[in-house]
Amino acid sequence: MKKILAIDDVKINLDLLLQVVKIYFPNFIFLKATSGDKGIEIAKKENPEIILLDILMPGLDGYQVCKILKNEKATQHIPILMISALGQNSEERTKGLNAGADAFISKPFNQVELRAQINVALRIKEVEDLLRLRNENLELFIKGQTNKYLESEERFLQISEHAREFYWEVDSKGYFTYVSPVIEKTLHVTPSKIILKKNILELFQLDNSNSKDRDTVQLINNSSFNDLEVELKVRNRKIWLSINGFAVLNESGKYNGKRGVCYDITKRKQAEIALQENVEQIKNYQKKLKKLNIELTLVEEKERRRIAENLHDSLGQTLSLAFMKLSSIVDENYS
Repeated sequence: MKKILAIDDVKINLDLLLQVVKIYFPNFIFLKATSGDKGIEIAKKENPEIILLDILMPGLDGYQVCKILKNEKATQHIPILMISALGQNSEERTKGLNAGADAFISKPFNQVELRAQINVALRIKEVEDLLRLRNENLELFIKGQTNKYLESEERFLQISEHAREFYWEVDSKGYFTYVSPVIEKTLHVTPSKIILKKNILELFQLDNSNSKDRDTVQLINNSSFNDLEVELKVRNRKIWLSINGFAVLNESGKYNGKRGVCYDITKRKQAEIALQENVEQIKNYQKKLKKLNIELTLVEEKERRRIAENLHDSLGQTLSLAFMKLSSIVDENYS
């Protein structure tokens, strides 16, 4: 239940305020304190909706009590209505407002005016409480979203640092605005030497003057592309990258740059080149083998002919000698 706290060292003043609260604010609990110290203690403990504070009191006066309450986090949001016979003095009213009071009313007060002042203070407090609650909720939401973002960013960086690819972002003129740290492992250059210092064609060692080159066109226009392979020379050795990128547009559809990722495909390209070289070697071996087979066939054919000719000559001589011998025998028999 809502509460109203009155702090005054004069009992009759407290009784009068109690009657006003009973009549005009029956749903409020009336709390009272006869000293500044006691009033501060009750305010911290009970957290009232409003404090009605007298100025002239023994010990802590109203100005001191007001400053203390407004400097305490637990009570600084509670509106304070100062009620004093010094209210006709403009200097005293100014002093009270400077101490943190939200309003000032003079004694003897008019009950209607007091009721109006309390209502105004309560309406203001209600709005301020609502705003404070929304701000607290918004702060918690932002804090939660920030933590999620930081956790996500941390995960991304951890993954990125151990990945074989690096991520990049360029502005509308092609200059890098972000590159992930993995680029140092791949290209042996730190992000600080690239961001806002090198453009996309320069980093990937492409010729900007050759506007008809397919790789150049895909990197500088505002379209997306996939698996664009480029060959780079890094520290006197060749490496190959596969580049993927997409255009970044603002809310009005205007081209703002590109984001993308590069994969180191050096090992794959080296394997492809080695395979191609092996294929070429096999083709050369096949050509040589075919030529050798042809030459061997020709040699074999020549050798067969030579053997056949030799056999033919030998057989002819043998038959000739046999015929001559046979003729000789026949001649002897008939003679």
